[in-house]
Amino acid sequence: MQHVLPQEDLASREAELLEQSQAVEEGQSDAAEAHARVSQLQAQLRQMETTLLEDSGKAHDSEELLEKVRFPTARGRMNLDVI
Repeated sequence: MQHVLPQEDLASREAELLEQSQAVEEGQSDAAEAHARVSQLQAQLRQMETTLLEDSGKAHDSEELLEKVRFPTARGRMNLDVI
């Protein structure tokens, strides 16, 4: 046997379901926006990581070059001190 709700209860239930449906749609929209923002931030972080790695490599290269120059420079200074 089917339970029959009065028209008033049906209208109330329909309004309630419509509100829930709208809330779900808003939640999905918010989630999509948040996901897009997270993706954007991840891309920015990857770019920053790439830049840091490049800068780190450049700093290492500069340190190696500085080491190559330090010894001859120190030797030159000692030679000047002798003169």
